Amino acid sequence: MNNQHVKEMRMFWALMTISLAVAVLFAAGKHVCSTRWLLSLGIYILLMAALFGLSVTHWVKAWRIRFQGKAAAGALPVLVLYLIYVIYAALAGKLSGAAALKGFLYLGFSYGVLLLDRSNGQ
Repeated sequence: MNNQHVKEMRMFWALMTISLAVAVLFAAGKHVCSTRWLLSLGIYILLMAALFGLSVTHWVKAWRIRFQGKAAAGALPVLVLYLIYVIYAALAGKLSGAAALKGFLYLGFSYGVLLLDRSNGQ
């Protein structure tokens, strides 16, 4: 492990710790603690890990190598994150069928445009 990787990992774990602390403090202030809330917290942490994971160069390079030249497989991380979001929104009571469909179509359209713009096997 080089020095930059160590710094990135420390930053990742610091951001994850801060995110968890903020969520727990918010819940304590609202006196919220239920199974539904704990599931929502777990999904929130997964989403934050995905977001903050993009700051770790080594992980980004590994994903790029894994999905290079595999357009359909490249959609997998996007779909997984979308499913995590849908589960989170459902647990939070903020999900409607129309909103879920709109989100799926938005992501599908965006990804389709990216696929059409591929050149030289990118």
